[in-house]
Amino acid sequence: MRTPPLRTRHRRPVRTRSLVLATVALGVLGAGAAGIASAQTTKSSPHRPQAAPTRSVDPAAALGRATRLADGYEQQARRTRPTRTPTTAPPTTTAPKPTPTPTVVPTTAVPPTTAPPATVAPTTPPAGDSVIEQALAHINAARSASNLTPYVLDAGLTRAAVAHTALMAGGCGLSHQCPGEAGLGERFTAAGVNWRSAGENVGQGNASNNAASILAAANGLTDLMLAETPPNDGHRKNLLNPGFTRIGLAVTRGADGRVWLTHDFAN
Repeated sequence: MRTPPLRTRHRRPVRTRSLVLATVALGVLGAGAAGIASAQTTKSSPHRPQAAPTRSVDPAAALGRATRLADGYEQQARRTRPTRTPTTAPPTTTAPKPTPTPTVVPTTAVPPTTAPPATVAPTTPPAGDSVIEQALAHINAARSASNLTPYVLDAGLTRAAVAHTALMAGGCGLSHQCPGEAGLGERFTAAGVNWRSAGENVGQGNASNNAASILAAANGLTDLMLAETPPNDGHRKNLLNPGFTRIGLAVTRGADGRVWLTHDFAN
């Protein structure tokens, strides 16, 4: 089955409270493409993705290039100084093999011009407690190995992650902001999350229609992020950020066999 091409996203910073975003592409458990990327900014306005053309390149080369671009901007919250000039990412790849795609946060809020896409019912509902607990344990094992405090699963962040994952699986595709959807910070606030800095990783893989396969796909995406090395390690920085203490997780398998993953972070 031919997987539709992934789209490249770009990242720009905003002000006041920090946001970190990430999206990755890889092949997990079966044929087809999968996806992940990262970015960081501050909050005073929402973000929106910007589409760019795609082209075929070597997956290994694309991974390093896309991740480097994703890592090009890390904004710390500042009270008296403006944010840095945004980093713009050139197009990455679409290919049958894994390719990561960076995303970004714009500096200004733009009212949505289209309604969010209708959500298509997945073959399986969002992953149950067992899958989420094991996915969290997988992440926390990496944090423990780096002498970091384990993440606490947060109900509000998980609500935000579940809602966003449903939009991606329903037709939006791999993105930090679907058409008509609020920006990351606004989504967190609407879900009842009190935050000062926030971040997000999104990913897409493939799995069979059972919990073990879905968990393996989710953990495979996480492992790809954790395997990054400086300076091209934006996804890894999100997962191992000592400033983040809470996480929201969502994993959904679509009717086409693709698995959609969202990590939402806050301090």
